[in-house]
Amino acid sequence: MAMAAVYTTINGMLVHESRGGVESFYFPDTLGNLTTVRSATGVKTYGAEYWPYGEIQTETGTNPSPWSFVGLLGYLRDTASRLYVRARHYRPGLARWQTVDPLWPDESAYGYANASPVYLRDPSGQACSDPCADDGSPVGGCIALFCSIKASFDSIKKALGLNGEWDKLIKKILGLIKETKDFDPSGCCKQAHSGGFPTSKGGLIAALIGFVCRSTKTKAPNPRWCKKLHPDDTGDSDRPTSAGSGCRGCCNSMFTRGTSLYATCLNVC
Repeated sequence: MAMAAVYTTINGMLVHESRGGVESFYFPDTLGNLTTVRSATGVKTYGAEYWPYGEIQTETGTNPSPWSFVGLLGYLRDTASRLYVRARHYRPGLARWQTVDPLWPDESAYGYANASPVYLRDPSGQACSDPCADDGSPVGGCIALFCSIKASFDSIKKALGLNGEWDKLIKKILGLIKETKDFDPSGCCKQAHSGGFPTSKGGLIAALIGFVCRSTKTKAPNPRWCKKLHPDDTGDSDRPTSAGSGCRGCCNSMFTRGTSLYATCLNVC
């Protein structure tokens, strides 16, 4: 008989389990993947790295839990090749969902994370989201604009309502992103939020983005940002996939579905 486990969460993220009196502490990456498990004494008992769509690339030790790819946000491994994600099942080996999205045609029927699994996730099993903006804060929304959408200079200026004193720095950030061939949106997001001291070019970009987003005192994520970023998108064209790209896709990643800001954003599109 399997031992019962008691889990601890913080802000929806699994951080700890107690299984048969044995305590384990979980450590995630930006997406919510389980990357490290440590014992109560701090000893590393498990580690894992993943291919973009969720298959385990390498692992060491023994995973005491059913959590792995985005597992710390609730992706539950119920068979060797399948993850249960609330509304439906996901197949990492096939890089697709097993059944049609309940929100289709507003969402892709079977596609996972708008074909961007490196920096988008879908803990509801219905609509992918951007971890940069998931905290719902103005800073999170601003970081998402820089790291994930990688908007143009004019788009960022309009979206954030910045005056001329920021022009030089914004242009410098966008120039660094453009010349960085292996720019990592997920890593950019994580480092920009952490505010740590930069030790690489990517870290420098993230530090500059974090500085701008914390210093400009943006009061709230503006539901009109997405239309400014995608002025030529009517929001109605190519309806089955439009929620994953263009103006509607921007709304989906910037705002929580079901909120007034999300509804306003779609209406503006």
